[in-house]
Amino acid sequence: MITHLFNRKKSTRFLLFTLIFLLFSVVSCVKDDNCKDCRIETYEDNVLVETASWIEYCDAQLAEVQGQTSTVGNRTTKMVCRY
Repeated sequence: MITHLFNRKKSTRFLLFTLIFLLFSVVSCVKDDNCKDCRIETYEDNVLVETASWIEYCDAQLAEVQGQTSTVGNRTTKMVCRY
């Protein structure tokens, strides 16, 4: 009976430890407020013709790339960012 109680206590501790670990793992995956995912989108005659993959930018790098736009002839390339 005492052995059964000890094993039950051990199982409860393990379960509690596992839940706390999972909680911290989920919280650590939350993005910072000063980071965004950005990608380059290319438009031709105001029609989207090409997109790049999303890349995360933070702080100074984000400030540098966010809102960049370039137009050559009828092609416009711009950096689009999302949270």
